Amino acid sequence: MKAAFALKAVINLVPQWFTASSGGPFGYTLSLNGETLQFFSHRKLTPDLNKLIESVQAEVPQLMTVAKSLSEVTAVSFIQEFFAKVWLKNQAPTIDWDRLINYLNKLGERTFENEQVSCNLVVSSGEGGTPLDDPRIQRLFDPLASSLHTFLRVNQGMNFVGYEEIPWQSVRDTDTYKFSPEFLQPIWSMLRDGEYSVHQTNRGDLIILNSAGLVAAKRKGRWKLYDVFTFKNSIVDAINQTISSGGENNYRVGCNLFDVMFDLSFRRHGALLVYDPSRSVLSHVTNPGSIFSGNADLARTALAPHVSSIGMGNTDYGHRKKRLFLELASLDGALLFTSREILAVGAMIGTHAKAQQDIGARSTAARSALYWGGFPVKISADGEILIHFMSLASTGVKSEATLEFM
Repeated sequence: MKAAFALKAVINLVPQWFTASSGGPFGYTLSLNGETLQFFSHRKLTPDLNKLIESVQAEVPQLMTVAKSLSEVTAVSFIQEFFAKVWLKNQAPTIDWDRLINYLNKLGERTFENEQVSCNLVVSSGEGGTPLDDPRIQRLFDPLASSLHTFLRVNQGMNFVGYEEIPWQSVRDTDTYKFSPEFLQPIWSMLRDGEYSVHQTNRGDLIILNSAGLVAAKRKGRWKLYDVFTFKNSIVDAINQTISSGGENNYRVGCNLFDVMFDLSFRRHGALLVYDPSRSVLSHVTNPGSIFSGNADLARTALAPHVSSIGMGNTDYGHRKKRLFLELASLDGALLFTSREILAVGAMIGTHAKAQQDIGARSTAARSALYWGGFPVKISADGEILIHFMSLASTGVKSEATLEFM
C-alpha cells in the first residue's frame, strides 16, 4: 500500500476536508515515508479534529507496517476503522468502542429469515447483566430491536441492561434543521446528554449518534467522522465561495441542506439538488415544461400552487415543508431552488463544455450546474453524497473541489 493512498484514506474520513488545485481557506499537511499530502478546510480545525490529526501523524507509520500484507481495499478499511475508534474514544472515553464496533462488524455478517440482521442500541451508564456479544444469547437477540421504535439498552461495557420501546407520543418533531437522519428521529429524540445510539441497518449502514446528532457512520466498509457544527458551517462557506446570492439567506440554506441530504442518502434515492439564487442554471434547462414559472406542463401546473413557495432559506419548519421537498427531489432530473421558492422539478440541465467528459447523466448535470453558476448537491442511488463547489484560495484564485460523504 502506497503512503499517498493511506494518507488519502485518512483525509477522506472527515467530510469537510478536501483537496483543490488552487488551495482553500485553511491548509494542512500529513506526511508519511517521504510523501506529503496537503488538504484544506473552510474552518480552522476544532480541538477534536486537532486530536485526530495528531493521532494520525503518530500512528499511521505503524499501521502501514501492518497494512503491507493486506489488499488496498482491506488496508483502507483497517486504517479508517482504527481512526474511527480513536475519534469515538475521544468523544466518549468510558465506552468500550473496540468491543462495540467488533460486535457490530460481526452482526453485519449475520442474517435472520434471509435478511441482514439490523439493530438499535442505546449506550448509557448503569449496571448491566449478560454481555451483549455473548454467543449464547445472540440467536434469540438477533431479530430484536430492529424496529425504529424499539432498542436494546446496554451499558458502557456492552452489558445488556434492557429491551425498550418508544411510544408514539414521546417522539419529538423538530421545528428547525437537525444533524441526524429523520428515520432515526424516534430514538434520537429521546437521547439524553452522554448517551449514544448505535444503529446497524438492514442495508448494512452503521450509524452512531449522540444528542447533538451524527458522530460517525460506516457504509460499504468506509467510515466518515462528523464534527457536525463545523461541517454545517463548511457547507455554508462552500455556498458563499461558489455563488453570489444577491441577498439570499445562504446560511439557512446550508443548514437546511445538511438536514435534507442525509435523509435522501439513507432513503437510497438518487437526487440532484441545485441551489440557483441567480437563476443562472435555470436559463440552461432543456425541458422548459419542468419550470414552474412559464410554460409548465400539466403536472407542474397542478403542483405549483402547493409546492413552488417551499423555501429552503426558511427558519420555520412548516414553511420549509421538508417532506414534500424530499419527495420532489427524488424525481428524475434536477430540483432547482432559491432560498424562497422552488424553480423547477425534474429539470434536465444542458451540458457545459467543462463537464462533457463526465461519466453518468447525474454527474454531468451536477458539474454543468456548477459551471453555469449554481451550487449542486448530487446524491447517488447508493446513498453517496457529493457537493461540487468552487474553492477560494487566499490568493483569490478559485478551482473546482468536492466534499464527499456517506
